[in-house]
Amino acid sequence: MPADLITLPCLADNYAYLLKDRASPSVALVDAPEAAPVLAALAERGWSLSEIWLTHHHADHIQGVAELVAATGARVTGAAADAHRLPPLDREVRPGERFAFADEPVEVLDAPGHTAAISPFPARRGTGLHRRQPDGWWLRLHCSRARLPRCGAR
Repeated sequence: MPADLITLPCLADNYAYLLKDRASPSVALVDAPEAAPVLAALAERGWSLSEIWLTHHHADHIQGVAELVAATGARVTGAAADAHRLPPLDREVRPGERFAFADEPVEVLDAPGHTAAISPFPARRGTGLHRRQPDGWWLRLHCSRARLPRCGAR
């Protein structure tokens, strides 16, 4: 199934990303630098946040989580290896694990470097979430790179 991708400027120099499954009410947020822009974007579109995927523990990626969870009840996913430094997780994931979004597999990668535990969330090319981006088949999600098949990027 295709998904829509919304890039949200946050803080002074950061971004968050909303993914909306076109076939269901599911909406995922990649990283939560702050709550206000995310809540505004959701309200503007009439969407409800169902998931938050955290790529790593830095404050400029997680400081909006508590407010977003309180406002939406969204389920929080993050790296098991980083769980001790992340807000409370509903789902701890490990490299190589897969979960589904928009009826497509999303694979958890281990990409240390920027931090000891960083989890980009790619989905395989040729599946329903993929879309070619200007820098190739990869869509940049701040410090991580995630493949998101057939996203309608905005």
